[in-house]
Amino acid sequence: MSKINYIVLLSILSSTLIFTSCDMEETEPTAQVYHGSVYIQCDPRPEYYFSLDSLIANCSSTDSFEVALPALQTCLYDSNSTLAGSPTDYDFRVYQNLQDAGIKNLSMADSSIQVVPISSIVLDANVFNAGTHPFYGGYRASWDDQTLDVYIFNRYVGGCLHDEVVWHLEVQ
Repeated sequence: MSKINYIVLLSILSSTLIFTSCDMEETEPTAQVYHGSVYIQCDPRPEYYFSLDSLIANCSSTDSFEVALPALQTCLYDSNSTLAGSPTDYDFRVYQNLQDAGIKNLSMADSSIQVVPISSIVLDANVFNAGTHPFYGGYRASWDDQTLDVYIFNRYVGGCLHDEVVWHLEVQ
């Protein structure tokens, strides 16, 4: 196409179309991230109830997140009863599978929320499968604009086993 034809074509297009421009920078929506860990001392209970609001208020931070042992921030379950909700006022619970002692499970208070197991985790370049000490298992629950990951660990400290729940909540 010659230069003259190109100019004529541009003239025709510019007279029939309205051109608009704006400077837009595409950005990912920023997620708010909360995380922490709950350390459970020698507590023989078969299940533990947790409220996300209480966890956020009592033992979370908004830093970057990495699952590690020891966890980034610890909140004692036994000395902080506000972390537990009543059986009618909690977001999730961690409980033992009584048929298979030692394996922990997660359930959400809202039964419509799907819980998907996380079968393995990498800690310090080592892969731990669910049920392999110290990793009981991990679970992901997603609903609306939130994703909750829960990792459950077990450690032998000072004469008894201790459970640790490491949690990571992302809100879009």
